[in-house]
Amino acid sequence: MKKIKLFLLGFSLVFLTGCNLFGLELQENYDFDDSLYDPHTNMSVMEYMRSLPEQYSSMVEAIEYAEMENSFSNSDYTFLVLTNDACTSYFKANKLKNPDYKPGVDNPVKEYFIPSSWKDYKKETVQEFLKYHILLGYYNWENLNSTSKDWIKTSSYVENSPADTCLVLMEVLYQEATLGGCHIYLNNWEGVEPDVEGTMPIKSKVEPVHSSIFCTDGLIHVLDTYLKAPKKVVIDFYNYEIK
Repeated sequence: MKKIKLFLLGFSLVFLTGCNLFGLELQENYDFDDSLYDPHTNMSVMEYMRSLPEQYSSMVEAIEYAEMENSFSNSDYTFLVLTNDACTSYFKANKLKNPDYKPGVDNPVKEYFIPSSWKDYKKETVQEFLKYHILLGYYNWENLNSTSKDWIKTSSYVENSPADTCLVLMEVLYQEATLGGCHIYLNNWEGVEPDVEGTMPIKSKVEPVHSSIFCTDGLIHVLDTYLKAPKKVVIDFYNYEIK
């Protein structure tokens, strides 16, 4: 009996250490939700997000406002789902001009305001933003290239347009479970030369907080920061294959 208990304890430790190896990191700062341990949700992408409003209510609002629910349902696509914190960071970084601001009368700090809802933005702006978070293909730790990076087309990518930068740079890093297991990185670049205007592209590196969540109509990677399309100089500098 003692041997059986020791075996089960050892197995549990290995399982918990290797959770990230199978695409999901251990959940933190939330009540226990075993759907984040089992990557198969048995729900659609929209159903999954709606089942966790404390995490994804803002993303759901954006999709509904943009009238793009059908766009977030495709078993051949990968969806980069944003947490509420990620959406809030977008609001803070993309302030809007206050239509009631009176120059010379009001305090200059009131000239712009931080939106509290996606409905404060033009619908076309939200649509383009969401399209960049839809990858044209099924990409998880199983089929990503472990020896190189790949530029992945998004749903806003225009074919045969040399100026188009609506691509996401993806890579996977395999490590032993004791070192954190498998890691997927998005838009990971640094050391890029300045563009023709002398502007140095900002360094970037995004890792999903939860990766490879399988829904009935698509694959999900959850991000706690939103993605920005790279500048042309970044794509030229990192001359990887476009998929």
